[in-house]
This record gives sequence, structure tokens and C-alpha cells, in this order.
Amino acid sequence: MSRQTNLFEFAFSSSGSRNSQRKPQDTQTTQRSSSSQPTAPSQLSSSSSFSSSSTTSRSQSRGGDRSNPSLAAVSAETRSVLPSILPNLPHLDASKSESLHLDYLPPLRAAACPAHAPGARVKIVNADTLNAAIDLAAQRPDGGRVAVLNMASDIHAGGGWLKGAVAQEEAICYRSSLYLSLHKRYYPFKRRGGVVLSVAAVRRPELRKTQVVTASGTEEAYEFAKAGDRAVTLDKMRLCLRMAASRGHSLLVLGALGCGAFRNPPEEVARCWLQVLGEAEFAGGWWREVWFAVYDRKNEGNFEVFEEYLSGVQV
Repeated sequence: MSRQTNLFEFAFSSSGSRNSQRKPQDTQTTQRSSSSQPTAPSQLSSSSSFSSSSTTSRSQSRGGDRSNPSLAAVSAETRSVLPSILPNLPHLDASKSESLHLDYLPPLRAAACPAHAPGARVKIVNADTLNAAIDLAAQRPDGGRVAVLNMASDIHAGGGWLKGAVAQEEAICYRSSLYLSLHKRYYPFKRRGGVVLSVAAVRRPELRKTQVVTASGTEEAYEFAKAGDRAVTLDKMRLCLRMAASRGHSLLVLGALGCGAFRNPPEEVARCWLQVLGEAEFAGGWWREVWFAVYDRKNEGNFEVFEEYLSGVQV
């Protein structure tokens, strides 16, 4: 079993009072681990600021299998607050999304490459996906939209976020309008497909735009048990990068695809990313920044593995 690729972008809304715009606490865990449970985010209110985003989603996971009553309450509040937030983002259609498939999305053309010089060097950060995207957007305000990797469920829209499940996609839903773009017609996802979504999310005083790219892994421990699983994972990564680059996103936040409860071996996943990022199609300067948000709150080793294999690699 494997997860699919998801991509979304967001822009921060300046609506609401500054006093109410506390930065939400991290709710994401990159790993779907039963022993790791994120802190519940600060509750949302009608005066909270959200960010508008466009996301590409794709996955073959069932969603988080743990639930947290306080997060279930946050889920309900997010759904109740969004109708009053979205009118403040007139340029965002939060329900807009587009289904894509690797077989029908043509390879990148070298002639279309923006040739960003000197190219991006991969940076690994031990951080929540959305917080990493916010930080990257703040550091590169001239870089355009940030593309963020969302490790999504292939069966349920938003995974288990309605019940307070603890995982990366759910964490994004708690802080955003991601679920509004995850239409039933996309499920179950195809293994080599993806969805581009429009998302409003993340309270923030300033108005910013971010693009999120999501990819997923397989449910095998230590190494891929089947050669086909590795090939599918590589294709998901290619789709993720192709979607982002073809839409002009020069800032990426990727992740540890499928590591955790889906039990993708982190060394294998890191090597797959290294292989794909080094392929000729993605050479020449498509991106200004490439970050990996590998949130390792319990020191389970994923962050160190990605540091070893990918930190400083030039793309």
C-alpha cells in the first residue's frame, strides 16, 4: 500500500485583530506513529486570520488511526469558522482543484527552465510542514508561491481529521480549508495521480502566498519488499516535482514520504528523493529553495536520516 502526491499553495490573510492572531502550535507529525502525538493547536475564532492556498493532493493511506478529542473539537471549529474567513480572500476559490496523472503531465522541458542561479541546496528542517512553509515564505518574500508536500489519504478526504486523528494531512486540515478541495470524486486515488487544490489556511498577520507539494510512500518496513513499490514511490516524487515546476513554483517544502505508521524505510525514501532530484529532467535551476520538513518530535531518527542523505545537495 502506498500514499499519493498532493500539492497546495496558501496565502496569509490579514483579517481580524492582531491580538487574536497567535501563531498556532505545531499539530503535524511527519510520521504516523502511535507513540507520537502533537500538541493541539490554539483554537480558531471568527477573528482569526487564515491564509489562502492552492494544493495538489494525492495519496494511498487510510489517514491517521489515532484520535484526540481536543483535535476533533478543533476540526469542528475550523469548519464553523471558515465560512466567515473565506469572504476576506476574494481571489481564492477554496473548492477549486485539479486532478493530474503522471502519464498525462508531460516531462519538464529544459527550454522552459527559469535557470535560477546558483540553484537550490537542499535544507532539512525539524518542523511542522506549514510552519516550515511560513518560514520559507518569510525568508524569500520575492520567491513567489511555496510548494508544500502533503502526505494525504487515498481513501478518506483529509484522512481522519474529523475525528481528531494525528498525522500530517490532518494537521494541515486543522489549520486550513484543505478539506474543501478534497472532492469525493477523487477517491480512491490512483497510484500515479495527483490533485491540485485551492486552500485557505494558517492564521497570520501578513498576506503571503505559498505552494504546497505532497508525496507519499509505501507501507513496508526496512526496505521496499517489492521492486514495484520503489518504482511507484519514485513516480510519485517525479509527479510532485513536475507539478510544482510546471506551475512556476520555485520554493518547495517536501517531506519524509510515507515514513512512520506506513512504515516506509526512511533510508530508502531519502535515497529515492536523492535519485529523483538528481535526474536530468529536474536539473538546470527549477527552484530557488528546496526544504524538507521532517518533524521528528520523538527523536525516532527520520530527521537524521534525511540530514545524512540530502542536506546540502544542490538541485
